[in-house]
Amino acid sequence: MSTDLSRTLHATIDGEPAGVPTAFDMSRVRARARRRRTVRVATRAATGAAAVGVIAFAGLHATRRDVTPLPPAREGAAPGTCGSDVRAVADEHPDDSISLYAGVAQAHEEFGDDQPVPEQSALGRVVGPEAEITLGVRHDGAPSLDPVWDTPVDLRLVVTHDGTVVGVVDESVDTTSGYERDGEVWTFRTVRMPMVTCDEPGRSGGDRLPAGEYEVYATRGDDTPVTALAGPWDLTVVDDTLVAALPAGFPSDVVPVIPGRVVRAEEHDGVWTVEVANPADDRFLEAARLLGERDYLDMVGVDKIEKVVDGWWVEVHNSSRIYGDNETVSYFVGHRPL
Repeated sequence: MSTDLSRTLHATIDGEPAGVPTAFDMSRVRARARRRRTVRVATRAATGAAAVGVIAFAGLHATRRDVTPLPPAREGAAPGTCGSDVRAVADEHPDDSISLYAGVAQAHEEFGDDQPVPEQSALGRVVGPEAEITLGVRHDGAPSLDPVWDTPVDLRLVVTHDGTVVGVVDESVDTTSGYERDGEVWTFRTVRMPMVTCDEPGRSGGDRLPAGEYEVYATRGDDTPVTALAGPWDLTVVDDTLVAALPAGFPSDVVPVIPGRVVRAEEHDGVWTVEVANPADDRFLEAARLLGERDYLDMVGVDKIEKVVDGWWVEVHNSSRIYGDNETVSYFVGHRPL
């Protein structure tokens, strides 16, 4: 594809005037790597009318994956086990020595010497099979970070829906960052919490949690019944409706697209531009996972993936474009370098 076409495609997705070549300015590139601009889209009609090779979406349909029912409530179940109710334990015996945070929390940057350890009540919205969260543990009685550095702490994360435990995840947390202030010593680690059901009597768990609102609690160790709990923290699982049919010609069999609403699909000179809106905070992480590049995003600040898949050159961008209330993930796919 020509250089001008490449600029046009990238400019269009970034909200710049299409077709206007710009000088290659490294300072501009660096600035955009640090700052994401927001472009609010009031309507797609104007974009569709001006674009070249717009594909009609007549007949486009979507399907959902099979959804397994959540574990039911079990009267008399020991608190912390599948099907139990842990709200009374959390209310009567709260544990303030555990904190959970959405995503990757860089403790040495966010929890500076002039700030206390922040509180957070929500863990965000996820569409992938795992929720990326940071666990914080306070080490009561420790004089400093030195004696607790790299010391694993066993935690149990309990996921509930309408008060019923539907997921249980055990994590052994060692230290990747720490915080020390005013006699308090905290260590932190980011983990990927599987969003799956727990084992219930007579039935194994491990099924994906369906879309809905959940609460997450945490406790030390893995003993049951639990006697103290931290939390809850709210967590939303986003509807993962799958796009079952993209326009003919798009290589959806080799380039998997994230769940969500396809708001744009254009083909020009053999290059596809597809844009998918999704409300989840981890939409770009899920796009990377589907392409087998999830670990690549552990590098902070990465907002683009480039990969060759079965002869197709693929670029995936974490777009700053807004469609309705949702941000988008953008795909550029062609048989030549983009």
